[in-house]
Amino acid sequence: MESEGGEQARSSWVLTVDFGSQKTMASLVKVGEEGSTSPPFLVHNDLSRFETPTEVSFRGKTCETGELAAMQPATNAHNVVKEFVPYVGLPPREVREAAIAPGFRVSDDDVLPVTCAAVEFDGSDSSFPLELVLARHLEGVVGCAKHQLVEMRKVPSKDAADIRLAVILPGCFTPRQARALEDACRIAGVEDAYLVPAHQAMAQGYEQRHKPEIEQMRNSSVKEQTIAIVDVGHMISSCAIVRFTPGESKIVSAKSIFGVGGAAVDSILVSHFKEDIERKYGSGCCESPRSLFRLRAACEKLKKMLSTIDESEVGVDGLLPERDVTIKLTRHRLNEMIAPLCHQLQELVKSTLQTEDSFIEGSSLDGVEIIGGASRIPCLAAVVQSAFDGKELRKTLDSNSALCIGAANPAAQFFDPAVSQEKKDCNLQNALKSFDVKGLEESHLKGLREKHMEISEMQAQLRRLEVAMNNLESKMSETREALRGKHAHLMKRDETESALKEVEEWLEQVPQEGYSVEMLEKKKEELELKVRELNSKMFEQLEKQADEMSRSMERSAQERRQEEANQDKDDHDFRKLRFDERVRMAENNKKEANELFRDGNVMHAIDRYNKAIGHCMKIVETLRPEQEKQLNELKGVIVLNLAQAFFKLNKFQKCIDNCNDCLRYSPSLSKAKFRRALAYEQMNLLDEAEKDAKVLLEEEPENPNYTALSKRLGLKLQKRLDKEKNICKKMFG
Repeated sequence: MESEGGEQARSSWVLTVDFGSQKTMASLVKVGEEGSTSPPFLVHNDLSRFETPTEVSFRGKTCETGELAAMQPATNAHNVVKEFVPYVGLPPREVREAAIAPGFRVSDDDVLPVTCAAVEFDGSDSSFPLELVLARHLEGVVGCAKHQLVEMRKVPSKDAADIRLAVILPGCFTPRQARALEDACRIAGVEDAYLVPAHQAMAQGYEQRHKPEIEQMRNSSVKEQTIAIVDVGHMISSCAIVRFTPGESKIVSAKSIFGVGGAAVDSILVSHFKEDIERKYGSGCCESPRSLFRLRAACEKLKKMLSTIDESEVGVDGLLPERDVTIKLTRHRLNEMIAPLCHQLQELVKSTLQTEDSFIEGSSLDGVEIIGGASRIPCLAAVVQSAFDGKELRKTLDSNSALCIGAANPAAQFFDPAVSQEKKDCNLQNALKSFDVKGLEESHLKGLREKHMEISEMQAQLRRLEVAMNNLESKMSETREALRGKHAHLMKRDETESALKEVEEWLEQVPQEGYSVEMLEKKKEELELKVRELNSKMFEQLEKQADEMSRSMERSAQERRQEEANQDKDDHDFRKLRFDERVRMAENNKKEANELFRDGNVMHAIDRYNKAIGHCMKIVETLRPEQEKQLNELKGVIVLNLAQAFFKLNKFQKCIDNCNDCLRYSPSLSKAKFRRALAYEQMNLLDEAEKDAKVLLEEEPENPNYTALSKRLGLKLQKRLDKEKNICKKMFG
């Protein structure tokens, strides 16, 4: 843990962001005043995933980014802006004529000299420049980074996080597009963002991954190693030749091309099956945004399946009314359809091998590294291998994180106050200055910045409204639970139910847009006072029990402090103990934790559970199969109990994380799925909760807890669907 105050205040953080066409990846690295940098680590989003969808959605007054935008239903597909990053900075005409159709509606509004996405927002048709859309997405990424720093106790609060920004610049971007990236950062409130060329990030990522191998080469008589890195992405493909010598790593040649990758394959498949379906069932049956959304999703699935098998078919649900549609294809036919893409990719590699001085033979290279999601398509990988004279393709880099991890150190050096200006890599920034290319006018930037802040404030207000509504509904739910609880005999049932019904009727009568935070908070206070007034005997009993519990906890805390005073708090147990001895110690800690939890000492119980897991992790000897099974079962039980403890503290994400760990150790443990579903429900992730509930009911159809959970989720999902229908009626009435 960081020391409080001083060290936190002296360090800043560099956030390196790779805006991929489909997914965004980000890393953080700390830069201290004394020039020290820590190893970079990946940033996770609100769902604890490292990959965040590069999507922004609009719905009513709501603007969502990342995972929430990707969860939008097909009915709102026309208001989701995705696969837009490669078009940032391009004029509308070039976007409309691009090789790959954009994943959003291009606005016809020519007020600004930039491409705008056409969406419906706040009850009217709107045109948002892609720079503003990217700024919205960037704000979400920065927010996740700050939240993670607070969660890791690197900074005391989000406001205390001093974050500098570095952005990966795709290889095919023009100087005009680079300026547009800078404009998007400025709209999001980030000045002086550092742009890192994608080719440089790839080279740095490779050097970090193969550092021992490269260092060994530099210390040997060879003194030189030349490798090729090919990135076959979703919309952009790149190739770079990198030469490592004792003094430096140098990019000998680098080329990129837009329109060659997974998105191009998807577009070919969509066009093929759209034509086939319209020929069978009538022209125009696949023209709606919802139909195209579902057809594209099915084509993406088919593409992935054909990467592993020779023939496949995929059902397209809800494409046509009252008719099931299935699309089929063989890998051989797919190879024929994407042959032009294969040729373009081959030409890209050949043009990269042709340097200013000479042509580099593929067989002379020391290695060929291939990354990118589309590299999994067999014929594209085969074309790359053929272009390098049959050289074996290596996949030692992580396709998703290679760029943002590779660019982290150059970015940290750029922002490091201890590094002299002469040593900083300012080649790209200086090159941009040499081009006579300007970004948006200051007046336009100011207007877009104000619009961005207006939307942010609107979202903050909606979140406050949602919290107030959740608090009111939680209070109502809590009161209903009390009517069924062990103190129900002390309550005035009829009068309490009448008070709840009165609030329900009020919620139904007031239109959704008529709520305010103050109204909901006032109604919650009124309900609390009414329930307390009606059921004073029950509350007196609860307060008496709470006082007794508090005294018991204080006694336990004193005993704990006394125990800690008599022993070293730090874990210095590095003994190499036998398997059965470590298991015994873990079991003892688990039993102590269970007793603490039953007594209400949840935090102390968590501490004991962590010690129990620690003993399990210290087992280093080679285990027999039965020992490994025993250990995994023990780990599963411990982390499952940890999940229950975190649930008790309303730390639902940590509960979910521990349930996931439990299912890794004991995949068949239904309790883990049940607790995870309950945590998802509390976080209002109803779709995720429903998935677990369905699995649980398949395993134990008669279990009353699982049945009750499924029924409760069904009601909540129906309520959400009804709200969506009401909104649609008001919008399209």
